[in-house]
Amino acid sequence: MKKTLVLSIILAFSFIISNAQNTHRIPQNLAFLDAKPIHWGFTFGANISNFTIYKSQTFVNNTDSIQILGIENFSTPGMFLGPIVNFRLGRFIDFRILFDISLVQRKFSYYELLADSSLKTTEIQVPSYFIELPALVKLKGARINNFRPYLVTGAAFKYDLASMRKVDPNAPYLITNPVDFYLEIGPGFDFYLPYFKFSIELKYSGGLLNMLGPQNTIYSRSIASLKSNTFMISFHFED
Repeated sequence: MKKTLVLSIILAFSFIISNAQNTHRIPQNLAFLDAKPIHWGFTFGANISNFTIYKSQTFVNNTDSIQILGIENFSTPGMFLGPIVNFRLGRFIDFRILFDISLVQRKFSYYELLADSSLKTTEIQVPSYFIELPALVKLKGARINNFRPYLVTGAAFKYDLASMRKVDPNAPYLITNPVDFYLEIGPGFDFYLPYFKFSIELKYSGGLLNMLGPQNTIYSRSIASLKSNTFMISFHFED
């Protein structure tokens, strides 16, 4: 909830800037770039991903031979890159498609009470190598000299190439499903430079599907559902 509130404040600030009056005019770089029906670009950036964990009745009722006292999911940084295709729909609206390769790492810590009443912490790493296909609407504010705020929103399909990786059955593991669909939203800022447009974009991506894969271990039985959360900072270069 706090993250949503912060994002809402950022979005409101972006659109306030877009409607502000600016009497000082300077020469515009790339004056006709946004009038092109199609233009191309490239993006790269960093992400931080984790899961929202929904506990199972097995966890609540403590019906396993090893009692799981708690589960924590830690965010870890990753990266992504890929091309952009931007379609102009109107003066203040674009449609864009991206094709990204994304590297993501998630970590779980399980706190276990063993049969002899001793405590144990087990860590499980869940790496992911996503092919991502976001389709986004870009709502643009008014251009102020060589600056323009905007908002992107839309959906993304993601396929995890690492989800069905081989695991050691004698070691703790979690398997995740390969396919997920995300809803995405975030503010951005365009800066028109002499030879290209540079953009900084902040975006939240929330998964819609249960990512817990087929398995039957004490670690998977403690979880009813996993939903993905990703925060991204993107750097776009377009001409």
